[in-house]
Amino acid sequence: ICICKLLIQMDKKQSGISVNELANRSGVSSSTIYALMNRKHANPRIATLDKIRKAFSLSHTEFWSVMGHKS
Repeated sequence: ICICKLLIQMDKKQSGISVNELANRSGVSSSTIYALMNRKHANPRIATLDKIRKAFSLSHTEFWSVMGHKS
């Protein structure tokens, strides 16, 4: 799962959210977000992804669509 893809997509919609802003909004540490972005954290927990999804105010369908998965 590539969080980079999500951040790039959301950057276009929300005038550039920083990693620290995402960390504050989601409750996920900035170090975890950086690890996900750099693909150093290969298997994020569903709860972590759900926190990130909620921080972007995305439905489950929108989130997984951005992530490249079909529902």
